[in-house]
Amino acid sequence: MKKCFSLSLSICFALGLFAQNDTYKHTFHFGAGLTGVGLLINLADGADLSEASFDLESDDIQDASGMFMGNANPAIQFAYDYGLVKWFSLGASVSYQRLGVDFTDFSYIDGSGQFVDVGDLSVAANRLNLTLRTLFHYGNSDKIDMYSGFRLGVTNWGLGIETNNSSIEEDLETSSFAGIAPTGQLIPFALRAYFNENLGISFELGIGAPHAIALGVNYRM
Repeated sequence: MKKCFSLSLSICFALGLFAQNDTYKHTFHFGAGLTGVGLLINLADGADLSEASFDLESDDIQDASGMFMGNANPAIQFAYDYGLVKWFSLGASVSYQRLGVDFTDFSYIDGSGQFVDVGDLSVAANRLNLTLRTLFHYGNSDKIDMYSGFRLGVTNWGLGIETNNSSIEEDLETSSFAGIAPTGQLIPFALRAYFNENLGISFELGIGAPHAIALGVNYRM
Protein backbone atom coordinates (compact mmCIF):
# COMPACT_ATOMS: atom_id res chain seq x y z
CA MET A 1 0.00 0.00 0.00
CA LYS A 2 2.80 2.37 0.91
CA LYS A 3 4.56 1.57 -2.36
CA CYS A 4 1.40 2.37 -4.33
CA PHE A 5 0.95 5.62 -2.43
CA SER A 6 4.59 6.63 -3.04
CA LEU A 7 4.28 5.76 -6.72
CA SER A 8 1.14 7.88 -7.01
CA LEU A 9 2.86 10.84 -5.41
CA SER A 10 5.83 10.45 -7.72
CA ILE A 11 3.61 10.40 -10.80
CA CYS A 12 1.66 13.47 -9.65
CA PHE A 13 4.89 15.31 -8.88
CA ALA A 14 6.40 14.43 -12.26
CA LEU A 15 3.29 15.63 -14.05
CA GLY A 16 3.33 18.84 -12.06
CA LEU A 17 6.90 19.59 -13.04
CA PHE A 18 5.96 20.12 -16.66
CA ALA A 19 2.36 21.26 -16.40
CA GLN A 20 3.03 24.89 -17.28
CA ASN A 21 3.08 24.57 -21.07
CA ASP A 22 -0.12 22.52 -20.96
CA THR A 23 -2.07 25.10 -18.96
CA TYR A 24 -0.45 28.30 -20.26
CA LYS A 25 0.71 27.94 -23.85
CA HIS A 26 1.23 31.66 -24.58
CA THR A 27 3.84 33.76 -22.76
CA PHE A 28 4.56 37.43 -23.48
CA HIS A 29 7.70 39.12 -22.16
CA PHE A 30 8.78 42.75 -21.90
CA GLY A 31 12.06 43.71 -20.28
CA ALA A 32 15.53 45.23 -20.46
CA GLY A 33 18.96 43.65 -20.72
CA LEU A 34 22.56 44.60 -20.01
CA THR A 35 25.20 43.98 -22.69
CA GLY A 36 28.95 43.60 -22.39
CA VAL A 37 29.66 46.40 -24.88
CA GLY A 38 27.20 48.72 -23.18
CA LEU A 39 28.70 48.01 -19.76
CA LEU A 40 32.23 48.82 -21.00
CA ILE A 41 31.05 52.07 -22.57
CA ASN A 42 29.34 53.17 -19.38
CA LEU A 43 32.32 52.22 -17.22
CA ALA A 44 34.68 54.22 -19.47
CA ASP A 45 32.47 57.32 -19.37
CA GLY A 46 34.52 60.38 -18.39
CA ALA A 47 37.87 58.70 -19.05
CA ASP A 48 40.95 60.83 -19.77
CA LEU A 49 42.38 59.53 -23.06
CA SER A 50 45.90 60.56 -22.09
CA GLU A 51 45.80 57.78 -19.51
CA ALA A 52 44.51 55.18 -21.98
CA SER A 53 46.58 52.61 -23.87
CA PHE A 54 45.99 51.98 -27.57
CA ASP A 55 47.22 49.04 -29.60
CA LEU A 56 45.73 49.17 -33.09
CA GLU A 57 46.96 47.16 -36.08
CA SER A 58 45.78 49.78 -38.60
CA ASP A 59 47.49 52.73 -36.91
CA ASP A 60 49.79 53.50 -34.02
CA ILE A 61 48.24 55.98 -31.58
CA GLN A 62 50.69 57.60 -29.19
CA ASP A 63 50.47 60.52 -26.77
CA ALA A 64 46.70 60.68 -27.05
CA SER A 65 44.78 63.41 -25.28
CA GLY A 66 41.16 64.36 -24.86
CA MET A 67 38.11 63.05 -23.04
CA PHE A 68 35.87 60.06 -23.65
CA MET A 69 32.15 60.28 -22.90
CA GLY A 70 29.96 57.20 -23.30
CA ASN A 71 26.30 56.42 -22.81
CA ALA A 72 24.77 53.02 -23.49
CA ASN A 73 21.07 52.42 -22.92
CA PRO A 74 19.82 48.99 -21.82
CA ALA A 75 18.59 46.68 -24.56
CA ILE A 76 14.79 46.95 -24.61
CA GLN A 77 13.21 43.59 -25.45
CA PHE A 78 9.91 41.99 -26.35
CA ALA A 79 9.43 38.22 -26.74
CA TYR A 80 6.65 35.74 -27.33
CA ASP A 81 6.84 31.99 -26.62
CA TYR A 82 4.40 29.23 -27.50
CA GLY A 83 4.43 25.95 -25.60
CA LEU A 84 4.35 23.04 -28.04
CA VAL A 85 4.70 20.23 -25.50
CA LYS A 86 5.17 19.98 -21.74
CA TRP A 87 8.91 20.62 -21.84
CA PHE A 88 9.48 22.56 -25.07
CA SER A 89 8.45 25.95 -26.53
CA LEU A 90 9.19 28.00 -29.64
CA GLY A 91 9.28 31.77 -29.72
CA ALA A 92 10.49 34.99 -31.28
CA SER A 93 12.07 38.10 -29.82
CA VAL A 94 13.02 41.63 -30.84
CA SER A 95 15.54 43.82 -29.02
CA TYR A 96 16.72 47.41 -29.54
CA GLN A 97 19.71 49.20 -28.03
CA ARG A 98 21.35 52.58 -28.59
CA LEU A 99 25.07 53.13 -27.92
CA GLY A 100 26.61 56.62 -27.88
CA VAL A 101 30.30 57.61 -27.76
CA ASP A 102 31.78 61.15 -27.78
CA PHE A 103 35.45 62.12 -28.09
CA THR A 104 36.19 65.70 -27.00
CA ASP A 105 39.37 67.54 -28.08
CA PHE A 106 40.84 64.22 -29.21
CA SER A 107 44.38 64.29 -30.64
CA TYR A 108 47.29 61.88 -30.98
CA ILE A 109 50.62 61.22 -32.69
CA ASP A 110 50.49 58.52 -35.38
CA GLY A 111 53.08 55.90 -36.32
CA SER A 112 54.94 58.28 -38.63
CA GLY A 113 55.29 60.88 -35.90
CA GLN A 114 52.63 63.20 -37.30
CA PHE A 115 50.33 65.09 -34.99
CA VAL A 116 46.67 64.33 -35.73
CA ASP A 117 44.05 66.70 -34.35
CA VAL A 118 40.71 64.90 -34.50
CA GLY A 119 38.79 67.47 -32.49
CA ASP A 120 35.28 66.48 -31.42
CA LEU A 121 33.92 63.19 -32.71
CA SER A 122 30.52 61.64 -31.95
CA VAL A 123 29.51 58.09 -32.80
CA ALA A 124 25.93 56.84 -32.38
CA ALA A 125 25.15 53.15 -32.93
CA ASN A 126 21.71 51.56 -33.02
CA ARG A 127 21.33 47.78 -32.77
CA LEU A 128 18.12 45.97 -33.70
CA ASN A 129 18.16 42.25 -32.91
CA LEU A 130 15.55 39.85 -34.39
CA THR A 131 15.67 36.19 -33.38
CA LEU A 132 13.79 32.92 -33.16
CA ARG A 133 14.36 30.92 -30.00
CA THR A 134 13.82 27.45 -28.63
CA LEU A 135 13.40 26.86 -24.90
CA PHE A 136 13.63 23.66 -22.87
CA HIS A 137 11.59 23.83 -19.65
CA TYR A 138 12.36 21.84 -16.49
CA GLY A 139 11.72 21.72 -12.74
CA ASN A 140 8.56 23.79 -13.08
CA SER A 141 5.54 24.33 -10.86
CA ASP A 142 2.50 26.60 -10.96
CA LYS A 143 4.60 29.56 -9.78
CA ILE A 144 8.03 28.75 -11.22
CA ASP A 145 9.19 28.23 -14.81
CA MET A 146 12.87 27.42 -15.34
CA TYR A 147 14.34 26.97 -18.80
CA SER A 148 17.44 26.92 -20.99
CA GLY A 149 17.72 27.32 -24.74
CA PHE A 150 19.21 29.30 -27.61
CA ARG A 151 18.41 32.03 -30.12
CA LEU A 152 19.26 32.38 -33.81
CA GLY A 153 18.61 35.44 -35.93
CA VAL A 154 20.07 38.65 -37.33
CA THR A 155 21.27 41.97 -35.97
CA ASN A 156 20.82 45.17 -37.94
CA TRP A 157 23.45 47.81 -37.12
CA GLY A 158 23.08 51.52 -37.88
CA LEU A 159 26.05 53.81 -37.30
CA GLY A 160 26.26 57.59 -37.53
CA ILE A 161 29.48 59.62 -37.20
CA GLU A 162 29.70 63.38 -36.72
CA THR A 163 32.81 65.55 -36.36
CA ASN A 164 33.71 69.24 -36.32
CA ASN A 165 36.91 68.52 -38.27
CA SER A 166 36.26 68.72 -42.01
CA SER A 167 39.57 67.09 -42.96
CA ILE A 168 38.88 64.08 -40.76
CA GLU A 169 35.35 63.85 -42.12
CA GLU A 170 36.71 63.64 -45.66
CA ASP A 171 38.98 60.77 -44.63
CA LEU A 172 36.06 58.74 -43.31
CA GLU A 173 34.79 56.19 -45.81
CA THR A 174 31.26 57.14 -44.87
CA SER A 175 29.62 59.23 -42.19
CA SER A 176 26.92 56.63 -41.60
CA PHE A 177 26.10 53.09 -42.63
CA ALA A 178 23.82 50.18 -41.86
CA GLY A 179 24.59 46.49 -41.95
CA ILE A 180 22.98 43.15 -41.15
CA ALA A 181 24.88 40.27 -39.55
CA PRO A 182 23.83 36.83 -38.29
CA THR A 183 23.66 36.44 -34.54
CA GLY A 184 23.15 33.75 -31.93
CA GLN A 185 22.81 33.39 -28.19
CA LEU A 186 23.03 30.55 -25.69
CA ILE A 187 20.65 30.81 -22.73
CA PRO A 188 22.29 28.67 -20.02
CA PHE A 189 19.67 29.45 -17.37
CA ALA A 190 16.51 31.51 -16.94
CA LEU A 191 13.76 31.73 -14.35
CA ARG A 192 10.19 33.04 -14.38
CA ALA A 193 8.39 33.57 -11.08
CA TYR A 194 4.65 34.32 -11.05
CA PHE A 195 2.72 36.36 -8.49
CA ASN A 196 -0.61 34.94 -9.60
CA GLU A 197 -1.97 32.79 -12.42
CA ASN A 198 -0.86 35.15 -15.18
CA LEU A 199 1.60 37.88 -14.12
CA GLY A 200 5.23 37.36 -13.15
CA ILE A 201 8.83 38.53 -13.38
CA SER A 202 11.82 36.92 -15.10
CA PHE A 203 15.60 36.68 -14.93
CA GLU A 204 17.68 35.43 -17.85
CA LEU A 205 21.39 34.82 -18.45
CA GLY A 206 22.72 34.93 -22.00
CA ILE A 207 25.98 34.30 -23.86
CA GLY A 208 25.92 36.40 -27.03
CA ALA A 209 23.51 39.05 -28.33
CA PRO A 210 21.18 40.62 -27.35
CA HIS A 211 22.13 40.64 -23.64
CA ALA A 212 24.24 39.14 -20.89
CA ILE A 213 21.66 39.62 -18.13
CA ALA A 214 18.00 40.51 -18.60
CA LEU A 215 15.13 41.31 -16.27
CA GLY A 216 11.50 41.62 -17.27
CA VAL A 217 7.80 41.17 -16.76
CA ASN A 218 5.84 38.19 -18.14
CA TYR A 219 2.20 37.56 -18.88
CA ARG A 220 0.99 34.02 -19.62
CA MET A 221 -2.34 32.77 -20.86
